[in-house]
Amino acid sequence: MDMRRTLLLLLGARGGGEAWTPALPTSSGGVLPHTWHYAESPQLYTDAAKTTVARADDDIVYVSTSQGSDTHDIVQAVAGSRPTLKLDILNGHAVFRGDGDDWMRGAFDAPLAQPFTVLAVARLAVGGVNGGWMHICDGDDSDHRVSLLQYNATPDTWAAGAGGPYLYGGTTDSDWHIWLVVFNGASSQFWLDGVSQGAGDAGSDDLDGLTLLGNDAVASANHWLGDLAHYLAYPGNLSTADKNQLGNYAADYSGLSWTNLT
Repeated sequence: MDMRRTLLLLLGARGGGEAWTPALPTSSGGVLPHTWHYAESPQLYTDAAKTTVARADDDIVYVSTSQGSDTHDIVQAVAGSRPTLKLDILNGHAVFRGDGDDWMRGAFDAPLAQPFTVLAVARLAVGGVNGGWMHICDGDDSDHRVSLLQYNATPDTWAAGAGGPYLYGGTTDSDWHIWLVVFNGASSQFWLDGVSQGAGDAGSDDLDGLTLLGNDAVASANHWLGDLAHYLAYPGNLSTADKNQLGNYAADYSGLSWTNLT
């Protein structure tokens, strides 16, 4: 165990009087995130050189570097497809905004094998509701699909899948939601705001890269029209206590509601 992880475990155990964040290991299992992107990350840049600048409303986002153990970048070099940074949108916090043609992508140092746990805090724009296949996230190629999305149905529904069948949620809307999905083959599970949306087979793909605000295709109509505040991926099927710790963190950060899993 490296020194940083040992220190984080000690801090997590002692509490330190500060609210828990994903910068600390989970309290039950002592797990750190593999991937963590959020719109107030200190490693968010507006150019390829990663120049540190004071961020302003409507800045474009060129690079986001994960705050998890896999410190890969997701990038967007195409000017017209860069997400926008919007300040003071969600409970005083910034968000990434996609206009339906924006996305960022990058490969991982090593694949994240199932089982793994994914959390996202996102909102579909009013104009995107029942707009077809719109992805909060996906893999970085067609061989590794790990998706949270609006599924094209009548009416459209929320869905989560890893290269095979989907788990389906309720009818889509333009509200903020906390997504939590355990990708674990035939034993996968999907919650929205802590409420079960389904369990069963969601596919068996691992995650060897990430596309945020879009799907695996470079040119597609399937990108997210709306906002994203957080994306987190944890190795393993987190314990119920750790899932609730993560869900409650997202709720406190975002000013949303989370129903504790039991």
